[in-house]
Order: sequence, then C-alpha cells, then structure tokens
Amino acid sequence: MWRKLLELDAAPARPCDERSMNEDTNCHATTVVAPVSATAAVAFLRAPENVGTWALGTWATRPVPDHAGVFVGRSLLDGTENSYFRVREGSGAGIVEYEVGSSPTALTMRVSVKVVPGPDFGYSADECMITLLGWRPKDMTDERWRRLRAFHEVEILLIDARLRGKMPPLGGQT
Repeated sequence: MWRKLLELDAAPARPCDERSMNEDTNCHATTVVAPVSATAAVAFLRAPENVGTWALGTWATRPVPDHAGVFVGRSLLDGTENSYFRVREGSGAGIVEYEVGSSPTALTMRVSVKVVPGPDFGYSADECMITLLGWRPKDMTDERWRRLRAFHEVEILLIDARLRGKMPPLGGQT
C-alpha cells in the first residue's frame, strides 16, 4: 500500500515548474502574530460585519435579504458586488471557515483562518498566531489565483491592524 502512495510517476494535479517549486499551487497561507488573545481574535473573525473591514473582495459587508447568514460586499479591485460569503458554524476551536461564491446559493468553503494561542509558540497569552488560508478550485485561472494570494497577503495585515484598533475611514471619508 505504501509503495503505491509513494509512486512518483503519477501526474500531479497541477504541474510544477521552477517558479512554483516553493509555492503550493492549490493552497496559500499567510500568518501574523497579533496583539490579542486567541479568544478575542476568533470572536472578531467570526463576526460577519468585521469581514467587511479586512476582506478586499467584500468591503462594507451587508446581509443578503432572504438568505439567512449570507453577506455580500464590494470588491475594492473593481467595485462589483458579486462576492458572497457565510461564516460556517460549528468550526473547531480556533478555526473560522468562510463559504464563498459568486451567488448566495452557490457557496463553498474556500477560505479558513486558524488562530493559535500565543503561549503555544512562546508568545504571551495576550498574543496569538493567525493564519489565513485559501484553497484554489480546479477552474480558477492562474491570474485569479495570483490575485487571491496577493489579496490574502494584504488581508492578513488588515486583520492585524483591526485587532490593534486601527479602522479605515467609513465611506471613503478621510
């Protein structure tokens, strides 16, 4: 059985080249050490209204009528409002999962956050490690995947800033 699992001649789901040897072409992860407890971070990340303060594709989040628990926001990239999400209930301790999609009835779990208490990695109890993960669907283009990864690199910094109490001006006001 192990021999079959270790066979290297099977074709990978996505071919690797020199550029991607150090990149996972199916999952992206980025991490920050935040200055709050893990409990506070999870509470912030589970609140749908907070997603609209850090997720670049769902800025200014609002509930979708007739779709309980589903929210939509405005993309800061192109101004469209076709990115829907729902916070998945029942995720494990320290895990926040987001079902996302282009319509309120076609949501799949593609984004997750793992929050680890600071003491687990030598930090104080008033700190935690937050990892934002995104998975690539089979039909996602390379350009869209590149953009998602870039967004997540910025979004983890926005999460950290929000947890530090830094909020953007509302409605584009300065």
